[in-house]
Amino acid sequence: MNATGRRPARPDSSIYKYIIFEKNNAVAELERFFALCRALDVTSVQFSLNFQELNGAGPAPKTLLGAAFFRHRAASLGMACVPFFIPKRWLSVIDELEQRHFSGAVERSLP
Repeated sequence: MNATGRRPARPDSSIYKYIIFEKNNAVAELERFFALCRALDVTSVQFSLNFQELNGAGPAPKTLLGAAFFRHRAASLGMACVPFFIPKRWLSVIDELEQRHFSGAVERSLP
């Protein structure tokens, strides 16, 4: 029990979502999120793109590459990874980037 008399949420009963956008799409930022998730024994994560970017000119290329890295990194850590409300158009781009940059035995460096 915590100070409010409630049980703290268990990592497997909480949703951990990262909204990727221009100001937090760097690998270092994403790795900090995964470090926190590992510390909390999180087994499932979600990612989304910023709705303002989706409704405007679209996400920046680096944001889409960050999303591809996010999904790849979650899988490499054994975490389930679910996209949250990402249009199919952008999921296709993320799929392609993940295959191009993160498939195979050797990961390619980010541009």
